[in-house]
Amino acid sequence: MEELNPATPDLPPEMSQPASPPRVVANLTRCYALLGISLPLLFIPTMGVVTLLGAIGTIIGAAWAYRLRRGGDAMGVTHGTWMVRSVWLSSAVLTLAIVTAGAIISANGDHAAFDALGAAIHDKTASPEQINAATQAFYEVNGSLIMWATIGCLALPLLYTLARFIKGYRRLKDGQAIDDVRTWWL
Repeated sequence: MEELNPATPDLPPEMSQPASPPRVVANLTRCYALLGISLPLLFIPTMGVVTLLGAIGTIIGAAWAYRLRRGGDAMGVTHGTWMVRSVWLSSAVLTLAIVTAGAIISANGDHAAFDALGAAIHDKTASPEQINAATQAFYEVNGSLIMWATIGCLALPLLYTLARFIKGYRRLKDGQAIDDVRTWWL
């Protein structure tokens, strides 16, 4: 069994010295840029074109990072793994933040608009106009709560995501591999 380098535990000793060709560094830089732009777009609480572009960019960036980590050199392996783990960790934290924001809104919101509509929905006599009016009334009454719960719950995951990508990019620019690709922290 080969002994692994303690600085980069996932790499055999022959890969511990980062002597990456400029092409690998350029591809890693582009992948960091793509993920650094597209993944935060997923944190914007709209379901429009911006979120769709963020999702497409994140999928392409993650696939690219998976491919880069198979390149064979220390920089490609550690930075590719760091980017892939950042995407998965950020997705998990984003999901938890969305559920938390929904729970805060559900627990603290004024549901009077929906309570009045409840019987009509139960009897299946509610029209789409009534449902839209109740939804609009809910947003008008609870707009401030929705805004602050969303900002409050999504701010920390967004900062976490950006910090991981900035750390990886800075280490790449310094010509260093990622020390511990398995960490959940920075």
